[in-house]
Amino acid sequence: MTTTAAAPNRWLRLLGPRNISAVYLLIVMVVFAIIVIPNLFLQSTTLLSIVDNGTMTALLAVALTLPLATGVYDLSVGTLVAFSGVVTAVVQTGLGVPLPIAIAVSILAGLLSGLLIGLVNAFLVVRLRIFSLIATLGMNSVLIGLTTAVSGNRTIAGLSDEFKALVNTQVFGSITLGPVYLLIITIVLWFVLEHTPVGRYLYATGGNPDAARLAGVATARYVTLALVLCGGIAAFAGIVLAARTGGASLAGGPGFLLPAFAAAFLGATQFKNGRFNVWGTVLAVYTLETGSKILYLWTQAGWLSNIFYGLVLIVAVGIASSRGRRRPGIRRPGIRRRRAAPAEEAPAPA
Repeated sequence: MTTTAAAPNRWLRLLGPRNISAVYLLIVMVVFAIIVIPNLFLQSTTLLSIVDNGTMTALLAVALTLPLATGVYDLSVGTLVAFSGVVTAVVQTGLGVPLPIAIAVSILAGLLSGLLIGLVNAFLVVRLRIFSLIATLGMNSVLIGLTTAVSGNRTIAGLSDEFKALVNTQVFGSITLGPVYLLIITIVLWFVLEHTPVGRYLYATGGNPDAARLAGVATARYVTLALVLCGGIAAFAGIVLAARTGGASLAGGPGFLLPAFAAAFLGATQFKNGRFNVWGTVLAVYTLETGSKILYLWTQAGWLSNIFYGLVLIVAVGIASSRGRRRPGIRRPGIRRRRAAPAEEAPAPA
């Protein structure tokens, strides 16, 4: 009797608005678009642009899921996208070696730049115990200067067709390789976070660092791992963006930061009841991308996107904070501050 009654309750919980609110929001927006702008929205080019444009934001958002799961922020990832793209473009166009070698070396240089920046962020947060918001905000400013210096404050163009084909090759109809890379990275991160001890330790570090440390979890090590991997994935996003556009500059990257944060926090309210997770993040990215696209097609006002993403970020953080208060022992960035942080401490008041 108990099992029979529990099954419907389980399905009601799984399909309830509290668990998959983004799905219902997406349905409402699509119905609205079909009614208001059917000729503009029901176009294959519109749907493809949502998929393609969402890929970059989704790569950055799933990267952010890692440090957010461990309880720290990384505000440098947007500019890191631009920096790694510029490094890749400069190395590729200026190396003066056979093209296949130039492509391979430039991709390696771009990825290493991201991993190195992630390692520096981890050093600042874990070893020097600088509050992650301040440390990564400072790194963001450093990267703006470095990107300007490396690029000469210009767009590095002239990337080879072979390099661009690594992303722009169509594999499923008009779908390019970019979404395929996103799918692979998402599956790998989902497996690591949900089905390995590393994922459990990452979540334990973000949930209750004191308890995790007392249980023998090397919390500093897992914060370091999260920031380094986040830097590496953000750098990969920069390489994808450079290949997709055929060039790289400082402008290509910082604009993805706000949508990525909005998606990560909205994604935390999906599937896992307030816990950062990659599938919730991807769902949130494409829900927000669809909403932004519908707003633009309906009003032709591009500035509405920033307002839309900002409001979503505020609402999503509010919902996550509300759930956090109802779940003692669960900590998320900006929601609850731990008493004694081995990895970071809030700045002392002046």
